[in-house]
Parts: sequence; structure tokens; C-alpha cells
Amino acid sequence: MVQPNKRSDYVDVYRWVKACFLKTGKPPYKLDLLHIAGGDSQIVQSWSDFKNNDGPDSVGDDIINAALEDSEIYQGVQTYTIIYYEKSDRDIAARKGFRVQGGTLRQGVEGESEPPTEKGYTSQIMRHNEAIAKLNINSLTQQMNRLLSTCERKDDIIEKLVNKQFDTIIAFEQLMDRKAEREIKLQSDRSEQKLKDRLFERIDSALPPLLGKILPNNIGVMKMQTNAFFESLNEIQIDKILTLLTENQSKNLAKAQMRNDVFMLHSIISSLTEQQNIEISQILKPEQFAALRELFEKATKKEETSVSSNSTENGVQK
Repeated sequence: MVQPNKRSDYVDVYRWVKACFLKTGKPPYKLDLLHIAGGDSQIVQSWSDFKNNDGPDSVGDDIINAALEDSEIYQGVQTYTIIYYEKSDRDIAARKGFRVQGGTLRQGVEGESEPPTEKGYTSQIMRHNEAIAKLNINSLTQQMNRLLSTCERKDDIIEKLVNKQFDTIIAFEQLMDRKAEREIKLQSDRSEQKLKDRLFERIDSALPPLLGKILPNNIGVMKMQTNAFFESLNEIQIDKILTLLTENQSKNLAKAQMRNDVFMLHSIISSLTEQQNIEISQILKPEQFAALRELFEKATKKEETSVSSNSTENGVQK
């Protein structure tokens, strides 16, 4: 405890400590007492976790006592600084500096600090050992605080990276689930398309004979022959023929191939020029040309028969 007659020498320190208590209405988060010497600073003592009975005066006494005790190992006036942390170790809210008279020279030979006796040497060694121990402890405390602060920052970074890694894993799993869903959908679509292709193949193979039974005058047979003619053409022949036809003729040819329509094919052949006939006959093989000519003749006879029938019916009606 600081003697009452000594408090008057450090009134400004007590007032400053009291202001720290009054600032937030509760004890400070932490107070550090630093010894300043030669541009360097060493922590003398720290106060935190204040109890209910730790008032401003008692804390002020502790600070002054620590400064007076520490100054005993130094000669001359010593400078000290109090650091006020309001909320955390990084939240420095205020500083307060003050000076304390260091230890006085003891009487000895030619003003030496200790007399050249066994007791004097022992006292000097103990005092020096105490000073070295305080310096080492303060240095280790500062290093530990720095290491703890570094560890806390690294822990925060590691936690953020781990959370980010978890988010990445979740996103990757969601993408894999969607990929599996897309593959199942594609497989289903392919199976459905294969089924449709098989149905169309069966329809294509069954339709011409069925038409041959249903339609009169061998129209079903003519459709089968038309289909056989188109299937006998290869891609090179079709490309060469299309280059010789006009745009309208090409469209009609595509429709005739799709429907196996012999009459549309007859119409296309009838619209060909002499030069187109010559070049197309050179593209087709002999058997293909013969099949096309047969289809053309059958379609011509069919149309002539149809025209004759219509004329007879008109005459009867008149």
C-alpha cells in the first residue's frame, strides 16, 4: 500500500485511473505498466480480471507500488507509462506517463553503490539477478503475447478455409448429383428415341404392302417401287442430282422421297429440261435409270386413265 503522504506525489495518476473506471462504468479490460528506457519499453506488470473490491484507489496503489519497486534497481529518474485497454488486447483507449525517482546511491568507497564487503557483493549480485530475471520475464511475456496473437489469427484463417472447403465439397456434390440426373435423362431420351425408330421402321416396312392391298390400280406397288428407287440412291448421287435441280424441284423431290409419292416424282421428271435429263441419266446407274423410267411410264398411264375416266363420267352426267 502506498503511504498516504506519498499519494500526493502521484495525484494525476490516481485521477487518470479513476477516469478509466468511470469511462465505461466498470473496471478496465486490462492495464499494463511499462518501463521506458533508451527508446525501449518493458512490461513491468499487468492487471486484468478486476474484482468488485478493486476500486480506482486500490488499483492506483498497485500501479505506484509496482513502479516504485521496479525503480529501485535503477539510478536516477525513471519513466513509466500506463496503457488502458478498453475492450481487448488490441483496443488501446488511452496512455498515461509519469516519472519515479530511482534507487539512491548507498554510501561506500568513492560513491560506489555497494561497499566492497562480502555483504555488499552479495547485495549487488542479488539486485542484479533480480533485474535480469525481471527483464527476462518481461521479454518472455511480450514474446508469448505476440505468439498467442499470431496463433489466434492463424486459427481464424484456418477456420475460414475449412468452412470454405466444406462449401466447395457441398457444391461439388450437388453438381455430381445434377450430372447423374442429366445422364439418366439422356439415357431415357435415347431409349425413347430408339423405340420410336423401331416403330417407324416397322411402319415403313408394313405400310407399302398394306397400301398395295387397300389402294386400287397397283398404287401400293408403285409406292413400294418408289421407295426402292430412292433407297438405291447413295448420298453422292443425291447431292449431284440436287445441284442440277431448281430450288422448287429440290423441295418437291424431298417431299416425294418422304411420301414415296410416284405422282410427285412424275411431276418433277416432267418439269426437267433436256439438259437436266441428260445429266441425271449420266448420274444414275442403268438399273436405277430403268426403274425410274418404269415408274414414270406407270404414273403417266395412271394419269391418262384417270383423265379418261373423268371425261366419261362428265359425258354421262350431261
